[in-house]
Amino acid sequence: RDGVWIVEAARLLIGTAGGEEFLFRGFLLALWAGTGTSTGVILSANMLSFGLWHLAGARKNGRLIWGEVLGPGVFAVVFLAARLAFDSLLFPWLLHAAINLPGLALDLKKPPEEVHALEPGSRGADRADVEERSPRRSR
Repeated sequence: RDGVWIVEAARLLIGTAGGEEFLFRGFLLALWAGTGTSTGVILSANMLSFGLWHLAGARKNGRLIWGEVLGPGVFAVVFLAARLAFDSLLFPWLLHAAINLPGLALDLKKPPEEVHALEPGSRGADRADVEERSPRRSR
């Protein structure tokens, strides 16, 4: 599983943490700041949009786990503060990756089918959603 660890860590560092920081603390922050919007509104918009971004992955076994939406919303404040303090995306990107790494380590201890079964768009998620909505057949 060492190869999986390297691939998943790279995906997390570049794709997840890097991509999200570029989008939320790079592109959207510049867009909102360019409109003359107040700092409070920008902070609120960043928190709300980042929290809602995580809504798709916050469903486990057919239930919405609100902590997986609210937690990222709160962390948006930390990432935004780091972005503004250092005037760079590098520090919030590395901070974001460091916060996500323990979750990756826990996921890699689980069987692969359990880790990916409920990801949006996966066959496991489709199967779980169908099974949840389908009436049970009696035997």
